[in-house]
Amino acid sequence: EGRTSLNGDYKFIYLKEIDEKYLSKDFDITNLDTIKVPSHIEFNNYDNPQYVNTMYPWEGKEALSLGEVPKNNRVGIYFKDLEINDLNKDIYLEFEGFESCLYLYVNGVFVGYSTHNFTTSTFKINDYINEGNNRITLVVFKYSFVSWYTDQDMFRLSGINRPINLLMLDKVHFNDIHNKSILLDDYKTGLLDLNFNVTRYSDSTFICLKLFNKEELIIEENIKVDNDVINYKKEVNDCKLWSDEEPNLYTLEVTLKDNEEIKEEVSLDVGFRKVEIKDSVIYLNNKRLIIRGVNRHEFNCDSGRVMSKELIEEDIKFMKKHNINALRTSHYPNSNDTYELCDKYGIIVMDEVAIETHSTWMNLDGDNKEERSLPGSNIVYKDFTLKRGESMYERDKNYPCILFYSLGNEAHAGKNLEALSEYFRNIDKTRIIHYEGCFNNQKYLHISDVYSRMYAKPNEIRKYLKKDKSKPYILCEFSHAMGNSNGNFDEYMDLLDEFKNYQGGFIWDFVDQGIFKDGKMHFGGDFKDYPNDNNFCANGLLLADRSTTPKVNIVKYHYSNIHFDISKNKVVVINKNNFIDTSNMYFKYFIFEDGNEVYSEVFNLDVLPLSKKDYKFKKYEFKDNHEYVIRVSAHLKEDTLYASKDHEINFEDKVIKEYKYQIKESEGDLKVYRSHTHITVVNNDFKVIFNGLKINHGGLEAIMYKDDLYLDKIVSPTLFRATTDNDSMIYKHFNNFYLASSLAPLYNPFTNVIKVKEESKDKVVVEVNYSMIVGLAFSKFKITYTIYPSNEIKVEFTYKKPLIAPSPTCIGMRYKFHKEYDDFNYLGLGKEETYIDRCKGVKYGLYESKASEEYTNYSIPQECSNHELTRSINIPMHGHNLSFKALDKLFAFKYQNYNEFELELAHRKENLPLSNFNYLTIYAINKGVGGDDSWGAPVHKKYRVGKKRYSMSYVISIKD
Repeated sequence: EGRTSLNGDYKFIYLKEIDEKYLSKDFDITNLDTIKVPSHIEFNNYDNPQYVNTMYPWEGKEALSLGEVPKNNRVGIYFKDLEINDLNKDIYLEFEGFESCLYLYVNGVFVGYSTHNFTTSTFKINDYINEGNNRITLVVFKYSFVSWYTDQDMFRLSGINRPINLLMLDKVHFNDIHNKSILLDDYKTGLLDLNFNVTRYSDSTFICLKLFNKEELIIEENIKVDNDVINYKKEVNDCKLWSDEEPNLYTLEVTLKDNEEIKEEVSLDVGFRKVEIKDSVIYLNNKRLIIRGVNRHEFNCDSGRVMSKELIEEDIKFMKKHNINALRTSHYPNSNDTYELCDKYGIIVMDEVAIETHSTWMNLDGDNKEERSLPGSNIVYKDFTLKRGESMYERDKNYPCILFYSLGNEAHAGKNLEALSEYFRNIDKTRIIHYEGCFNNQKYLHISDVYSRMYAKPNEIRKYLKKDKSKPYILCEFSHAMGNSNGNFDEYMDLLDEFKNYQGGFIWDFVDQGIFKDGKMHFGGDFKDYPNDNNFCANGLLLADRSTTPKVNIVKYHYSNIHFDISKNKVVVINKNNFIDTSNMYFKYFIFEDGNEVYSEVFNLDVLPLSKKDYKFKKYEFKDNHEYVIRVSAHLKEDTLYASKDHEINFEDKVIKEYKYQIKESEGDLKVYRSHTHITVVNNDFKVIFNGLKINHGGLEAIMYKDDLYLDKIVSPTLFRATTDNDSMIYKHFNNFYLASSLAPLYNPFTNVIKVKEESKDKVVVEVNYSMIVGLAFSKFKITYTIYPSNEIKVEFTYKKPLIAPSPTCIGMRYKFHKEYDDFNYLGLGKEETYIDRCKGVKYGLYESKASEEYTNYSIPQECSNHELTRSINIPMHGHNLSFKALDKLFAFKYQNYNEFELELAHRKENLPLSNFNYLTIYAINKGVGGDDSWGAPVHKKYRVGKKRYSMSYVISIKD
């Protein structure tokens, strides 16, 4: 109440340097441009966005000593003429955020300066205003000293990007309300604990307080104001607790009255919860806390760090739907609405102070980094460091969702962060202090209540926790979601059952930072921004336009608190929730025969928190010569805040009975024709044609049936796939060993590499041998085609890698089809892409798709669209299906518009060619994508091409 938005159009001028004439109240602004608040200057075509990660945006262009401001420092000036007619109020201007610093002038007089760019700055302006029209002038520099403290991995932008408000309050009003409410040690009783600070109170000033549990009035009390700070405490028996699973909120309504006249009315959400560390384990409401979290930059491709409440709410709903229960506000306090919504929906928050000074210390040599970096131990920076934490605390202290204060990110450690830690400890003992950077300076490990790491690999975590259990262990960043990533996610989740003080972590990160302009998405360098870090800003589970990626499936599956252990006769339903049973959900049970649903059933099962329960299946006759899969899934019974009724919480598939395809061997009348360059195997209307005798490329080239061509391009072996973001360091160079050999497999027509190995009326065997050049070594890729009278072709391929070469990324065969054959269907994991280290959360079944819809639009074109555990593929052609069926083991495949070389060479999606072809690749193995980090961590050994020799077999046929 008393708050009026001043968002909207401002007059604006953008300058290379400041000129005091613009600050005068008489400066004529009539013909100036207008700019919207909130928005970034760069999104209004005045300047270019610049993306850098650890380096400062001026690096390489200006030689600055620590703390100096760049000479090339543009400045935006905002003007607004404001009518104020009631001078009897206390009048404030409130700025919720800006970048990088703000000078406020009212009627040409300097009022104040702020560098609290991610928290609220409030200026009282009574001494500067007149009745009627007032000139508000806001000066925002692109860089200031605070730029040294905000070296976050993000697009560097400037301007007033959060709301501005005018506050007009009665002379008697609340200066502050501090909600310190907590859950008491019996974990049943809530303590309503409130501090009120009132300006200019008198003997007739009192507070009318009401606490509601939904509609029910729990407490009603009038409190006399007779001190500068009034403390009020009252116990709430058998209170409903706030947690991520059940975010129960009470509503506090407070009315300030003076002489019976209402002066101010305030409403606050109150959540009773208790977070504590016992025996090196974090507990929420006396239950071990598991953080299933995500880091989230506030970013939107259309507006940068300008976030509407609607967009924030959509993000939080997405998190809840995908079983994400925690948010780290990387790496600055978020917009005010975020916390209100996290309270409401049940998202645990790690609130992070806007301190990151990555580049000041990471390249320093020697032991005294803390003396030569920021914030370090230099007393000059102590007050500035403390004020950044204080401003976050004062703004955010009343939100029950905040369980952690984080001192900042990647700012090393020293006495100044130690002082900030002490500040939080002294002022708020109800929350946990987090900081990861002391890992780099271990004499300061005491400044964090938890042992926090970034990108520690699962085996490193296990090794550490076996020796040291002195603190809770959190991964403040893990599973780097850059491009095609988030492999081996299960290995992190398995640690939760091994070590009680391992408490989970926060995935890096939620959404790609891309900027949409001129019909395409831009990343670092696309604005001619220099220096830049290319696409390293694209690490999201969501793409920059907030469309989902296949990566979210693995997260939803492993972050779920509901899991299933399925056998032939029953399912064990496992409820890992701390506080809620399964009465809010129902379960489905399906049987699939060869991918087709043949039985389904809905059942209810009430499983208590942290327990499991069996459900026995009805008897079902599983027939021979068929494959059977059982699926069990959990669904919401009713609509919730975040999802509609029937929303699927989680599922599990289990293969109950396998079936292997059998080739139909029979008597026939196969014939073999040889010409100058071709070998043709004929069975009535069916022809299989090999090309390559005495020419320099060859192999299986054509399949004909009733004079229609089903294949008319050479089939090639491939040992290469496009580089992923995770491969982009040294593994890219290893991968390139196989680029040339896969682009043009070495083929010598004079050594009879195409041979008819067996020839009869009932079977013809043709062998094709390729010499794949790998570095300076040759390796053999052998493909054997066996043609049967049933018009079936058995394809067997083997590859043996050379001893001294690095392993290839994949081993497969590539088919090339005309673009018109876009549709296909398959039985396997789908519809989203999967990899051998990222399979869970995707269902096995029959799927229809198009090659043109398979590409995943990562920030840089890269390996994508793979489907694991595939039994069959059909491509409709000429009224029939060209069919590929697995034999001994299931295969991986992809069918898309681009081949691996086109993907490799394209810098952005716009660079991909408009090809005339689609490419089907069938793999014996396609290595995993990895995900521990994107700067050198290898794909885990069990998901790489590890053996010396690989083989695969499948059948090609033409089916009605």
